[in-house]
Amino acid sequence: MAEHPRTVQERRRELLRRRIAESGLATTRSARPDAVRAGERHPLSPGQRRMWFLQAMDADDVTLNVCVAYRLTGPLDGERLRAAFDDLVARHTILRTVYGVDSEGEPYQVFSDDVEISWPTVDLTELSEAERARRTAALARAEFGRPFDLTTDLPLRTTLIHGGTDEFVLLFVAHHICWDDDCWAVFAAELSAAYNGDRRRGDAPQFVAAGVLQTAAEPTVADVGYWADTLRPS
Repeated sequence: MAEHPRTVQERRRELLRRRIAESGLATTRSARPDAVRAGERHPLSPGQRRMWFLQAMDADDVTLNVCVAYRLTGPLDGERLRAAFDDLVARHTILRTVYGVDSEGEPYQVFSDDVEISWPTVDLTELSEAERARRTAALARAEFGRPFDLTTDLPLRTTLIHGGTDEFVLLFVAHHICWDDDCWAVFAAELSAAYNGDRRRGDAPQFVAAGVLQTAAEPTVADVGYWADTLRPS
């Protein structure tokens, strides 16, 4: 028997409430987080500390790389796609954050406003179909197998491969310190909107303000409602 819609909705809100509590997004003040500024050092959330520690233990480890190869067909404006990625990075400070260690050995995070996402492009249009497939696979292995230096690298990188008339492959790699399964829906919605000319105005709610600066507490109804609305792709 199918569950009553209200029961499903209540279960989803309860799951969101628990995840907010576990991640430290709940607040004892207003549900809307405070603003943070570029160049300010802030501590890591518990989840970030785990990811940072694992990467620091083995700088060559790539198990925390989140890797996807998108095959794109049809007319594509590479510069518009790059601008859409730049818009996404400008909107989300977690995508332009690097991580350091202070004089007492404590990790910190800091973001910059003056960054550009790397955008290498590879033209394979002059190669045979078999050679294009071989080169594309080799490029994917190389990119997916390259570790991030969290002290200097943005935790997101892309490579656009032009394989033929209206045929492209976009290699996408993000470090798990800035990316999880909940990011995909927001990523797809905002990237598509930006590519199609609907540039989002203003910054999205920032992870540092929401997850680190606010005092962790059991989430209130306002917390759950705010994050349910904020994280829902428009």
